[in-house]
Amino acid sequence: MSKPNNYIRTAVIDVGTLKSKFKVWEFDKNYSSKTLAREKELTVLGRDLDKTDGLIIRKAIDTT
Repeated sequence: MSKPNNYIRTAVIDVGTLKSKFKVWEFDKNYSSKTLAREKELTVLGRDLDKTDGLIIRKAIDTT
């Protein structure tokens, strides 16, 4: 029989206008944390937002 998992895993995805970030943590029962994964990607989704009344343009989506 396997030992019960006493850890909680949490992930966060932050999609911004210039970059997107992804991070995963593991917490033990004492709330001590360990980072399991961390990624960052330049996305530039906010390209030309000032010219499009705040709408994301197709070119920004396609190049992400």
